[in-house]
Amino acid sequence: MALNVILNSTPFLQLIKIQLARTELAQSFEVGLIQQTPIPQFLEKYKSELSNFAVIAYETAREPFVFDETSHVFRLPCLQFNDGNLVERIAVVANNERERQAFFSKLQNQIDTQIAELYGVRDLAVNEVGQQTFSNGEQEKSDNDFSDEDDEVEDETVSQITNPYSLISDLLMWCVGVAFGRWDVRYALNPETLPALPEPFDPLPVCSPGMLQGADGLPLEEAPAGYPLSIASRGFLVDDPDRPQDDIVAAVRRVLQLLFGANADSIESEACQILEVSDLRAWFRDPKGFFAWHTKRYSKSRRKAPIYWLMQSAKKNYAIWLYYPRLNPDSLFYAAREYADAKLNLETARLEDLQGQLKALSGSSLKAQEKKVAAQTALVAEVKSYLKELDSAALLQLKPDLNDGVLLNMAPLREIVPWKEPARIWEELLRGKYPWSHISAQLRKKGIVK
Repeated sequence: MALNVILNSTPFLQLIKIQLARTELAQSFEVGLIQQTPIPQFLEKYKSELSNFAVIAYETAREPFVFDETSHVFRLPCLQFNDGNLVERIAVVANNERERQAFFSKLQNQIDTQIAELYGVRDLAVNEVGQQTFSNGEQEKSDNDFSDEDDEVEDETVSQITNPYSLISDLLMWCVGVAFGRWDVRYALNPETLPALPEPFDPLPVCSPGMLQGADGLPLEEAPAGYPLSIASRGFLVDDPDRPQDDIVAAVRRVLQLLFGANADSIESEACQILEVSDLRAWFRDPKGFFAWHTKRYSKSRRKAPIYWLMQSAKKNYAIWLYYPRLNPDSLFYAAREYADAKLNLETARLEDLQGQLKALSGSSLKAQEKKVAAQTALVAEVKSYLKELDSAALLQLKPDLNDGVLLNMAPLREIVPWKEPARIWEELLRGKYPWSHISAQLRKKGIVK
């Protein structure tokens, strides 16, 4: 840890910079440069003091990532579940982050001064490399636009902590994870029961501390005895108010009710105002709402890996959400029979009922009823087309392998996933790309890829 704090100090970076200035490797930190950079004498004498600096700096720098659910140290969303409305909670979060940044900056200055004195060259403590800068958290709403052309996605963990849109989106995304059984809601109710965070050199955990896991440290697929919520153990939720037990909006509301009690409705209303949507269903139904946010959060560099998949009908009136880690060879057949078939039967019955009422009506009442029949006919056709596409993907009988990655496994669903990436990947598969993948081998065996 003492060596760690030296390597992350401004004086050490200044010495690297001096060497870079006399090479053609302008921004390249070659192994040889690191090897020949001197380490201060008397390191052993100050080892304990420097190690303490390193631990404090590590824990301070790690703090934002315990609120980032893509991190292996994630515990709970940043918006905690104490008193106050969302605006008040967001203000507390922003203030805490400013204090953390100020403390970290002061700590870095202490470290730099100490290391410069060990080198015997105090001027090395002047941070010409670029003093650590932090975003003030202000982001335009356009940052949340969903773009298929974005190949590079910056790590915005720190700036998201002070962005209201980000905070609310992350809270609701965590609620979806709770509904699927990914996150353990009991930690939100009793934070003191959270597992300890790993030490700096501990092996990476199989599960992040906030996950719903068994005594073996592996994820659970069924709710344990006495768990306060039902979970979608098969990995499916639907955009369908006619199925409240499986409806994604109803599931998120059950989590909010558990967390905020009597204030849940006002919290939801305030969240919708911050997200600039009429209600939660509008945010989940719009592909540029929750799905876009989730995809952006689960993308880094060229890797795009959303784990909550939106499988949606053409006019967005019906959708099935799939939790990717639960994907198995029977998943698509199950979704088609359990959800889409049932939806089609329900809407068909409603259409027949509306048509049966036409004979007894006349005049303006008849015209109004005919409009209802036309709208219902369109909905039935939409669900029928959706079911056809879902069955088409299922009948390929491809056995998913999670090692292929998200996009390759999502590609067969390109017609019902409102995102360009699966269609692009499917075309590449048909051209014989990704021959190493399990899905490519299956497509070749079926004669789909020559």
